[in-house]
Amino acid sequence: MLRRLVTKRSPSRTIILLLHTLVAIAFSVIIILTYIEGGEGPMTGRGQVLLSSFYHILISWVGALGIFIFCRSEYSADSRIASLIFLNSAVANIFVLLEYSIDTHVYILSPATVTRIFYFCILFSSYLETGAGIFMSSRNRSRTNYYLQTGIICLIFIAYITPVNILYPSRQPIQTYSNQMFTTISWLMFAIAIVSLVTCMIRDALQSTTIRCCAFIGIAIGNIFLLSYNTLTLNIIGALLYTCGTVALLWETKISNIWD
Repeated sequence: MLRRLVTKRSPSRTIILLLHTLVAIAFSVIIILTYIEGGEGPMTGRGQVLLSSFYHILISWVGALGIFIFCRSEYSADSRIASLIFLNSAVANIFVLLEYSIDTHVYILSPATVTRIFYFCILFSSYLETGAGIFMSSRNRSRTNYYLQTGIICLIFIAYITPVNILYPSRQPIQTYSNQMFTTISWLMFAIAIVSLVTCMIRDALQSTTIRCCAFIGIAIGNIFLLSYNTLTLNIIGALLYTCGTVALLWETKISNIWD
Protein backbone atom coordinates (compact mmCIF):
# COMPACT_ATOMS: atom_id res chain seq x y z
CA MET A 1 0.00 0.00 0.00
CA LEU A 2 2.81 2.39 0.92
CA ARG A 3 4.65 1.57 -2.31
CA ARG A 4 1.50 2.23 -4.34
CA LEU A 5 0.96 5.55 -2.54
CA VAL A 6 4.52 6.72 -3.20
CA THR A 7 4.43 5.79 -6.88
CA LYS A 8 1.29 7.92 -7.36
CA ARG A 9 3.00 11.02 -5.97
CA SER A 10 5.54 13.18 -7.78
CA PRO A 11 9.22 12.60 -6.91
CA SER A 12 9.51 16.14 -5.52
CA ARG A 13 6.71 15.57 -3.01
CA THR A 14 8.25 12.27 -1.92
CA ILE A 15 11.67 13.89 -1.50
CA ILE A 16 10.19 16.75 0.55
CA LEU A 17 8.45 14.29 2.89
CA LEU A 18 11.60 12.18 3.28
CA LEU A 19 13.67 15.29 4.00
CA HIS A 20 11.07 16.44 6.50
CA THR A 21 11.17 13.05 8.20
CA LEU A 22 14.96 13.19 8.53
CA VAL A 23 14.82 16.73 9.95
CA ALA A 24 12.09 15.75 12.42
CA ILE A 25 14.02 12.71 13.63
CA ALA A 26 17.33 14.59 13.93
CA PHE A 27 15.87 17.55 15.82
CA SER A 28 13.78 15.29 18.08
CA VAL A 29 16.86 13.29 19.05
CA ILE A 30 18.77 16.52 19.76
CA ILE A 31 15.90 17.82 21.91
CA ILE A 32 15.75 14.59 23.91
CA LEU A 33 19.54 14.54 24.41
CA THR A 34 19.53 18.21 25.45
CA TYR A 35 16.69 17.62 27.88
CA ILE A 36 18.49 14.66 29.45
CA GLU A 37 21.86 16.42 29.54
CA GLY A 38 20.44 19.61 31.04
CA GLY A 39 18.49 17.80 33.73
CA GLU A 40 15.78 20.46 33.80
CA GLY A 41 12.09 19.88 34.40
CA PRO A 42 9.36 20.56 31.82
CA MET A 43 8.08 23.59 33.74
CA THR A 44 11.38 25.47 33.67
CA GLY A 45 11.85 28.15 31.02
CA ARG A 46 14.29 26.02 29.06
CA GLY A 47 12.19 22.90 29.46
CA GLN A 48 9.17 24.72 28.03
CA VAL A 49 11.22 25.83 25.01
CA LEU A 50 12.33 22.28 24.29
CA LEU A 51 8.85 20.86 24.84
CA SER A 52 7.17 23.42 22.56
CA SER A 53 9.80 22.80 19.88
CA PHE A 54 9.26 19.04 20.07
CA TYR A 55 5.49 19.48 19.76
CA HIS A 56 5.90 21.94 16.88
CA ILE A 57 8.13 19.52 14.98
CA LEU A 58 5.77 16.59 15.63
CA ILE A 59 2.61 18.37 14.44
CA SER A 60 4.47 19.73 11.41
CA TRP A 61 5.45 16.20 10.40
CA VAL A 62 1.92 14.90 10.92
CA GLY A 63 0.62 17.74 8.76
CA ALA A 64 3.13 16.99 6.00
CA LEU A 65 2.28 13.29 6.09
CA GLY A 66 -1.45 14.04 5.92
CA ILE A 67 -0.99 16.33 2.91
CA PHE A 68 1.10 13.64 1.21
CA ILE A 69 -1.59 11.00 1.77
CA PHE A 70 -4.79 12.97 1.18
CA CYS A 71 -3.89 15.45 -1.54
CA ARG A 72 -3.62 13.83 -4.96
CA SER A 73 -3.38 17.05 -6.94
CA GLU A 74 0.20 17.90 -7.82
CA TYR A 75 -0.53 21.56 -8.54
CA SER A 76 -2.71 22.83 -5.69
CA ALA A 77 -1.64 25.08 -2.84
CA ASP A 78 -2.19 22.12 -0.55
CA SER A 79 0.30 19.82 -2.25
CA ARG A 80 2.96 22.29 -3.34
CA ILE A 81 2.94 25.02 -0.70
CA ALA A 82 1.48 23.43 2.42
CA SER A 83 4.13 20.71 2.33
CA LEU A 84 6.85 23.37 2.28
CA ILE A 85 5.14 25.32 5.08
CA PHE A 86 5.26 22.26 7.33
CA LEU A 87 8.87 21.49 6.38
CA ASN A 88 9.89 25.10 6.97
CA SER A 89 8.18 25.07 10.39
CA ALA A 90 10.25 22.08 11.42
CA VAL A 91 13.53 23.56 10.15
CA ALA A 92 12.79 26.83 11.99
CA ASN A 93 13.33 24.95 15.24
CA ILE A 94 17.01 24.75 14.34
CA PHE A 95 17.79 26.87 17.41
CA VAL A 96 17.64 23.62 19.44
CA LEU A 97 21.17 23.05 18.12
CA LEU A 98 22.31 25.98 20.27
CA GLU A 99 20.64 24.51 23.33
CA TYR A 100 22.47 21.26 22.65
CA SER A 101 25.77 23.11 22.29
CA ILE A 102 25.34 24.87 25.64
CA ASP A 103 25.50 21.62 27.59
CA THR A 104 27.77 19.51 25.38
CA HIS A 105 30.06 22.19 23.88
CA VAL A 106 29.63 20.40 20.56
CA TYR A 107 28.89 22.87 17.77
CA ILE A 108 27.07 21.18 14.91
CA LEU A 109 26.65 24.59 13.27
CA SER A 110 28.00 27.97 14.31
CA PRO A 111 25.60 30.29 16.20
CA ALA A 112 25.71 32.77 13.30
CA THR A 113 24.73 30.08 10.79
CA VAL A 114 21.88 28.88 13.01
CA THR A 115 20.64 32.47 13.33
CA ARG A 116 20.67 33.07 9.57
CA ILE A 117 18.81 29.83 8.87
CA PHE A 118 16.28 30.78 11.53
CA TYR A 119 15.86 34.23 9.97
CA PHE A 120 15.32 32.67 6.55
CA CYS A 121 12.67 30.29 7.92
CA ILE A 122 10.76 33.13 9.58
CA LEU A 123 10.66 35.10 6.31
CA PHE A 124 9.99 32.05 4.15
CA SER A 125 7.04 31.07 6.33
CA SER A 126 5.24 34.36 5.61
CA TYR A 127 6.25 34.17 1.94
CA LEU A 128 4.72 30.70 1.64
CA GLU A 129 1.54 31.80 3.41
CA THR A 130 1.28 34.67 0.91
CA GLY A 131 1.72 32.17 -1.90
CA ALA A 132 -1.03 30.00 -0.45
CA GLY A 133 -3.42 32.93 -0.83
CA ILE A 134 -2.24 33.76 -4.34
CA PHE A 135 -2.26 30.21 -5.71
CA MET A 136 -5.17 28.80 -3.71
CA SER A 137 -7.15 27.97 -6.86
CA SER A 138 -4.27 27.93 -9.33
CA ARG A 139 -3.07 24.89 -11.25
CA ASN A 140 -0.23 26.72 -13.02
CA ARG A 141 2.82 24.76 -11.94
CA SER A 142 5.36 26.97 -13.73
CA ARG A 143 4.09 30.12 -12.00
CA THR A 144 4.23 28.43 -8.61
CA ASN A 145 7.76 27.19 -9.28
CA TYR A 146 8.88 30.66 -10.37
CA TYR A 147 7.31 32.19 -7.27
CA LEU A 148 9.09 29.73 -4.97
CA GLN A 149 12.47 29.96 -6.70
CA THR A 150 12.45 33.76 -6.73
CA GLY A 151 11.44 33.90 -3.08
CA ILE A 152 14.10 31.46 -1.93
CA ILE A 153 16.88 33.41 -3.66
CA CYS A 154 15.71 36.80 -2.35
CA LEU A 155 15.12 35.61 1.21
CA ILE A 156 18.48 33.84 1.40
CA PHE A 157 20.08 37.15 0.41
CA ILE A 158 18.11 39.06 3.06
CA ALA A 159 19.02 36.52 5.75
CA TYR A 160 22.66 36.68 4.69
CA ILE A 161 22.99 40.47 4.81
CA THR A 162 21.07 40.84 8.07
CA PRO A 163 23.55 41.70 10.86
CA VAL A 164 23.79 39.02 13.52
CA ASN A 165 24.40 40.05 17.10
CA ILE A 166 24.66 37.04 19.39
CA LEU A 167 25.39 37.06 23.12
CA TYR A 168 26.65 33.52 23.50
CA PRO A 169 26.58 31.28 25.44
CA SER A 170 23.03 31.95 26.47
CA ARG A 171 20.41 29.94 28.29
CA GLN A 172 17.80 31.09 25.80
CA PRO A 173 17.61 30.11 22.12
CA ILE A 174 17.34 32.67 19.35
CA GLN A 175 13.61 33.26 19.50
CA THR A 176 13.62 37.03 19.34
CA TYR A 177 14.93 39.13 16.49
CA SER A 178 18.14 40.97 17.30
CA ASN A 179 18.01 43.35 14.32
CA GLN A 180 15.44 46.13 13.79
CA MET A 181 15.60 45.88 9.99
CA PHE A 182 14.80 42.19 10.09
CA THR A 183 12.02 42.74 12.62
CA THR A 184 10.38 45.30 10.35
CA ILE A 185 10.68 43.10 7.25
CA SER A 186 9.39 39.99 9.01
CA TRP A 187 6.29 41.70 10.44
CA LEU A 188 5.60 43.41 7.11
CA MET A 189 5.74 40.07 5.29
CA PHE A 190 3.53 38.49 7.94
CA ALA A 191 0.93 41.25 7.46
CA ILE A 192 1.05 40.77 3.67
CA ALA A 193 0.49 37.04 4.15
CA ILE A 194 -2.60 37.60 6.28
CA VAL A 195 -3.98 40.17 3.82
CA SER A 196 -3.37 37.74 0.94
CA LEU A 197 -5.30 34.95 2.66
CA VAL A 198 -8.17 37.21 3.73
CA THR A 199 -8.40 38.61 0.18
CA CYS A 200 -8.49 35.09 -1.25
CA MET A 201 -11.23 34.14 1.20
CA ILE A 202 -13.37 37.14 0.22
CA ARG A 203 -12.67 36.78 -3.50
CA ASP A 204 -13.62 33.11 -3.84
CA ALA A 205 -16.44 33.12 -1.25
CA LEU A 206 -16.47 29.31 -1.18
CA GLN A 207 -16.74 27.23 1.96
CA SER A 208 -13.72 25.11 1.08
CA THR A 209 -11.60 28.19 0.35
CA THR A 210 -12.72 29.86 3.58
CA ILE A 211 -11.75 26.80 5.61
CA ARG A 212 -8.37 26.55 3.88
CA CYS A 213 -7.60 30.25 4.33
CA CYS A 214 -8.57 30.15 8.01
CA ALA A 215 -6.41 27.05 8.43
CA PHE A 216 -3.40 28.76 6.84
CA ILE A 217 -3.97 31.85 9.03
CA GLY A 218 -4.08 29.67 12.14
CA ILE A 219 -0.85 27.95 11.09
CA ALA A 220 0.82 31.31 10.39
CA ILE A 221 -0.11 32.86 13.75
CA GLY A 222 0.71 29.63 15.58
CA ASN A 223 4.16 29.64 13.97
CA ILE A 224 4.83 33.18 15.16
CA PHE A 225 3.79 32.42 18.74
CA LEU A 226 5.78 29.18 18.88
CA LEU A 227 8.96 30.53 17.30
CA SER A 228 9.16 34.13 18.43
CA TYR A 229 8.16 34.08 22.09
CA ASN A 230 9.26 32.25 25.24
CA THR A 231 6.05 33.03 27.16
CA LEU A 232 4.21 29.88 28.25
CA THR A 233 0.78 31.39 27.57
CA LEU A 234 1.66 32.46 24.02
CA ASN A 235 3.33 29.10 23.35
CA ILE A 236 0.14 27.28 24.40
CA ILE A 237 -2.03 29.59 22.27
CA GLY A 238 0.38 29.10 19.38
CA ALA A 239 0.29 25.32 19.75
CA LEU A 240 -3.51 25.34 19.76
CA LEU A 241 -3.75 27.59 16.70
CA TYR A 242 -1.13 25.60 14.82
CA THR A 243 -2.82 22.30 15.66
CA CYS A 244 -6.32 23.54 14.79
CA GLY A 245 -5.04 25.01 11.52
CA THR A 246 -3.29 21.78 10.62
CA VAL A 247 -6.31 19.60 11.44
CA ALA A 248 -8.67 21.90 9.52
CA LEU A 249 -6.40 21.91 6.47
CA LEU A 250 -6.04 18.13 6.46
CA TRP A 251 -9.77 17.60 6.95
CA GLU A 252 -10.73 19.95 4.14
CA THR A 253 -8.04 18.48 1.88
CA LYS A 254 -9.37 14.98 2.51
CA ILE A 255 -13.02 15.76 1.76
CA SER A 256 -12.44 18.31 -1.00
CA ASN A 257 -12.96 17.52 -4.66
CA ILE A 258 -9.39 18.62 -5.25
CA TRP A 259 -8.10 15.14 -4.41
CA ASP A 260 -10.84 13.11 -6.08
